[in-house]
Order: sequence, then C-alpha cells, then structure tokens
Amino acid sequence: MEKLNEPKWKNDLVKIIWAYAYNNGLTTQDGNHDYLPKGLSDLVADVRNRCDRCGKTNVQALRDLNKSGRRVYVINSYQCCRVQKDVEDYVPKLCVNCHLELQAQRPHNTISV
Repeated sequence: MEKLNEPKWKNDLVKIIWAYAYNNGLTTQDGNHDYLPKGLSDLVADVRNRCDRCGKTNVQALRDLNKSGRRVYVINSYQCCRVQKDVEDYVPKLCVNCHLELQAQRPHNTISV
C-alpha cells in the first residue's frame, strides 16, 4: 500500500477537489503535470495545513494558545505520534493542544520534524 503521508480524511478531501476540477475542465497542464486553478489550489493547501486531529488552522490554533497564556507555536509534524495502521501510515501534523492531549493519554518524548 502506498503511504499517504496525511490522514485519510485529508487525502479524501483533496481527491474530491481534484475530481471536481477534472470533471469541470478546470485543470491546466504543463508538460506531464496537471495544475489546479488558484482558488482550488488554495483550498488544497488549506486542507493540508490543518491539524490532522482537530482540523484547526494555524490561526485558530494560535488563537487558542494565546487565550490559554502559553507560548505561541504553529502546527508541527510530530514523529513521536506516527500513525501506522492498515489504512494509514503518516507522521501527523498536530496543533500543540492536540499533541498535549495525546501525551496525556500516552506519555512519550516529543519528537517534532
């Protein structure tokens, strides 16, 4: 099985966006590569940059951290929380709050990549 390097829900959303673009003739081609138009490529980037666990954007995660009085962090990829299942195998991108929740459930050393 091919590694997705992102959770299934993100991969599924990206596939839906690409299918929409193909079905409506919105893609452009440069050599052997297909490209999405600006609005759809921005949407794919937004989906891929969200926290894999809660779906928050960087802005939402930073706002939550500022309310709690913690230092400001961005969403990071955490090697220590690697997901390895039959369907998925990826290093998750997590906001700090989600990583702290996972650490509370299963204490471990933090390894961010």
